[in-house]
Amino acid sequence: MNKLKLLLIILSFSLFALAVLFITENISFKSKALETTGTITNVSRITGGKPSVGRAWLRTIDFETRSGSITIERTVNTGAEIFGSYKKGQTVQILYNPQDPQGAKIGDFLNLWFGVVFYLVSGLVILLLLTLRSIKENFQRKT
Repeated sequence: MNKLKLLLIILSFSLFALAVLFITENISFKSKALETTGTITNVSRITGGKPSVGRAWLRTIDFETRSGSITIERTVNTGAEIFGSYKKGQTVQILYNPQDPQGAKIGDFLNLWFGVVFYLVSGLVILLLLTLRSIKENFQRKT
C-alpha cells in the first residue's frame, strides 16, 4: 500500500470520527435542550480579514428563556449560506440548554446536522474512490 492510499484511509476515518463526535454532541445537546422561538434582529456582513476567507455574516437573535430574554450572535461564513438566508424580523426555532442559554442554536436540520452529513459523505466518497481504484488495479493485473 502506498503512502497516499494510507494517508487517504487515515483521512477518511478521521472524517468518520469527526462525524461521530458531532453526532454525540448533538444528541447530548438535544437531550438537554428546550425549544422556543426567536427573532432575527440583525443581519450584518462582516468585512475585513483575508480576502481568500470570503464573506461572513453576523446574525443577532433574540429569544425568551424560562428565566428571561437572551440575545445571541452567530457568525456564518459565506459558504454556509445553505443554512438559510435569514432575514431581519424572521422567526426561527431555537434550541437552548437552560444551563447555558448563550450556547443556543437555530433548531433546523441543516444547522444541527450539516457537519455530520458533510463529514460522513466526505469520508464515504474517499473510501469509495479508493475502493474503486483498488478494484480497477486488481482487474488490470488479472487481464
